[in-house]
Amino acid sequence: LRTETLRSRTLSQPTETVTASERSGSKPRPPPPEFTYEPTELEPPVPEAPPRRLVARHIEVERSAEEVADFLRQQEDDRATFQRISKHFKLATQKIRQLVEDHDDLFAVEKDQVVLKDQRRKEALRCLVKQLVSSEMQKMEIDPEKAMECIWSAAHFAIKATPSEVKKVFDKVSQSVLRSKQKVPRGAYPANMPLALACIIDRAVYLARRLSQGAITAIERALGPSLYNILLSRWQLGRVRGSQFLANLFLAWERLGYFEDKHLETCKKHLLVLLAFVRAEGVPDPPHKDEGTGWYKVVAREPGEDKNTEPIASRQRLQALEQTRAQAEKQKVTVAVEEPEASENAQAQAQRFQEARDRVMHAMAQMGLKREADRRPPPTETTAKRADPSEFPEPIKPHKEAAPTALLEKELRESVKNPPEPVKADKPGKGVEEDPEEVALFGSAIYDSAVYSEEEIFGSPQEMDDEGPSKPETSKEAETLPYDDMAATQPYASQESQDSQKGMDATQAYQDEPLPKRRRLSGDEMLP
Repeated sequence: LRTETLRSRTLSQPTETVTASERSGSKPRPPPPEFTYEPTELEPPVPEAPPRRLVARHIEVERSAEEVADFLRQQEDDRATFQRISKHFKLATQKIRQLVEDHDDLFAVEKDQVVLKDQRRKEALRCLVKQLVSSEMQKMEIDPEKAMECIWSAAHFAIKATPSEVKKVFDKVSQSVLRSKQKVPRGAYPANMPLALACIIDRAVYLARRLSQGAITAIERALGPSLYNILLSRWQLGRVRGSQFLANLFLAWERLGYFEDKHLETCKKHLLVLLAFVRAEGVPDPPHKDEGTGWYKVVAREPGEDKNTEPIASRQRLQALEQTRAQAEKQKVTVAVEEPEASENAQAQAQRFQEARDRVMHAMAQMGLKREADRRPPPTETTAKRADPSEFPEPIKPHKEAAPTALLEKELRESVKNPPEPVKADKPGKGVEEDPEEVALFGSAIYDSAVYSEEEIFGSPQEMDDEGPSKPETSKEAETLPYDDMAATQPYASQESQDSQKGMDATQAYQDEPLPKRRRLSGDEMLP
């Protein structure tokens, strides 16, 4: 190691050169300091800092006192807790409290709640009570057309007042309603006052929904649970006129989405006799409903806003609604282009229907309720089309005549000695080929043998014995020929004269009357 170090030092030293200072005899320059590199351990790399995540922070927006007041007006009793207000506006509770304390002329604090102090609400409630005790509302029977201005004014003041206070006023009025038509004493209301209250509620909800752009309003939430007590607690069906109007009004509220379903169902149960089998147009109430007069005029909607109001619409408005609905359907209807999924569903449904029909028809055929020829599909154009001689180069051959009697007797003897194998009923196409024209006229012999018993085809032995004396031997030979159907296809005596005049052939004459039952022949009778 020492020798290598010395060698490296000697190599690293610069070569000696004679400078001007040495020549002159000055001191030599000291050599430069030696540089030694000592390797050290590699330091671990400094880990990179994780990327900074962008945390969404809510930027608090300053809210005005009027915005908080509008939020309180949307409540049923014009009050809300600090927590609910801060959650709605997404502000700290401290800032809400500070805002409320700064506007003590508009808000009041009761425990943990903020109460709205608005003199206009109290004035609107006072005007509502004034309209309810007007002269038109104190008559023996309220005339709807004369009291319509009072009803609309009361509805206008009802949406300006506090909803909970309006509910209290209506509850108090409903408790003072008379049960029958009579003179109204002081502090009471006529028997048809529930009809006027229903019109006020309908008009108030209609105006409130228009202001809130269709959202559920505070007056609906306040009056919904008390609808039955306000309108029907003292109403007796059939004693006072107007039950049909109340039923139609409840139907209209249900279709328009007013109030909750459970509150409307409670009211509809009281009028179940009228609403049990109601139609889409509502309960019939002539002549006021058809002409749009009376109470129906008070609750009528303006043109363009009468959608889903068929139960309270007049005949003219119903026709206009039908025309509007028809025009809307025409605009929506375009060129019908069946989608692939829809066509596949239709084909699958048709296939399932055909399979079910085939099973039913097969079961009916097995029970003997319907013949196989009746359940076969109708002949197509190719099978039903008759052959035209001009289409073939060779003339069409006529049908073969019946075989001689001697040849048939010989075939009959051979068939008795060597009986053919029976044809299975479940495979009608392999044993014997049937003529389609014979099947259409006489039915399928293969099917009849498989479905019907021998007694149903040939008759019971008692019926064969009761038929009378046997026919002479000359005619027995003709009857023993099972394949000779020429005699059976001849016209009957009662039809021979008529068929000859009309020019009908034998097969057409046979279709009018059924074949007589054939007597079953034993083996001895079949031999000569």
